[in-house]
Amino acid sequence: MKYFFTLFLLFVSGLPAVSLSFDEAMASSKPFVFYMYQDGCSACKYFDTVYDKAQKDYSAKFNFVRQNSDTRLSAKLIEKWKIESVPYVLVINPQTKKAAKVGEYCMMSKDCFEKTLEIYR
Repeated sequence: MKYFFTLFLLFVSGLPAVSLSFDEAMASSKPFVFYMYQDGCSACKYFDTVYDKAQKDYSAKFNFVRQNSDTRLSAKLIEKWKIESVPYVLVINPQTKKAAKVGEYCMMSKDCFEKTLEIYR
């Protein structure tokens, strides 16, 4: 039995964390990382690896929302949050409705991005 439990834990730890929708994250009490991207964006593809690692490491402290900019819902979010380019990352506290934009340099540096998340947790 202990062997099967160990195998189960290894299997579950290898699964990617689940992203929530924007509305689900806003309804939660946990702060969340909102990432808007676009297919074909090379900077977005680079940031994907930083984001995926942070999502795996910080899922207990943050919810994560990944949103493609080419959807109908995105148009509303782009207008509301005044998004001008992608990749675009905000750390949002749904209880206070306050958000902090993550700078472009920090998005491209795993260490800087993780330090930013530590500030907001």
